[in-house]
Amino acid sequence: MIDVVIDTTPRRPNPFTFGSGFDLAGKDRTGWASAALLTALGVDRGAVMTDYLASNVYRKAENEATLAQLPPAQAAVYKPLLDVRAEYLNASSTRSSRPTARSTPT
Repeated sequence: MIDVVIDTTPRRPNPFTFGSGFDLAGKDRTGWASAALLTALGVDRGAVMTDYLASNVYRKAENEATLAQLPPAQAAVYKPLLDVRAEYLNASSTRSSRPTARSTPT
């Protein structure tokens, strides 16, 4: 996925934005892609994680409003889908750094 992000990054010195929409899963794809891009650029892991977790701050009001409309039991199940958590990024980073059958030399 990171090669797609890098290949589509504008080749100019100006800032740019990217995303996958404002849907629920968009924050996960965009968050992971941002973390992967920052990591590939050599940004400190702590700064990458801080940036990734910032979605919880920016989406707090919207997430709380969504959860308030649900019965408590359903809200408890739904909350992890609205959050970004360090363990989500850590799991994807661990998984993506391991060789796969396709990336292992033959």
